[in-house]
Amino acid sequence: MAAIAAYKYIGSKDKNAVDKAAVQALETILRFAPIKTKIVIGEGELDQAPMLYVGQELGQGQDFTFELAVDPIEGTYPAAYNIAGSIAVLAAAKPKTMIYLPEMYMEKLFVSQELANVIDLKKDKPRNQAAINILRQYGIIVRLIGDGDVLAAIDVVNQEADFVYGIGGAPEGVLMAALAISSCANMQARLISYQDI
Repeated sequence: MAAIAAYKYIGSKDKNAVDKAAVQALETILRFAPIKTKIVIGEGELDQAPMLYVGQELGQGQDFTFELAVDPIEGTYPAAYNIAGSIAVLAAAKPKTMIYLPEMYMEKLFVSQELANVIDLKKDKPRNQAAINILRQYGIIVRLIGDGDVLAAIDVVNQEADFVYGIGGAPEGVLMAALAISSCANMQARLISYQDI
């Protein structure tokens, strides 16, 4: 529903309109859903979002509360400019199983099951360009992305890429970790403060 609501703003060059439409649609669906939910990773702490904020409880259910990590539009810039690479994302987990992360950066390495025991984030160089140079020396095709960590991780699951490496938002890292768990892939990560970037 978030993706459908945002559709009319695709190509509008207004990423706030894209995001607002998606957030409102997802919040409305969750508010009236027949299950109880609590937002653990939600819309930006930094912009003090009025909907889908961390700690918000939604839903009409009577049973235990599912914890949610949501990103109604991951990749608002591509959506606003009608470029491929946006996705609406929601991950659900049992209570007290999803980690809350503040707004900060995360170095992320998401690999397929086949590469899980071969690649180790501790062995990678700290800067993306150095890592890219090494990969290219070995004949590895490197595809650079500006936005869309989760969508890139889905490419790994779909065997359209071997791994995703980069530094991006920590909340998206939680969504990627949920994907890794549910698809038997592997993910390693390190938190990095905004000041260190």
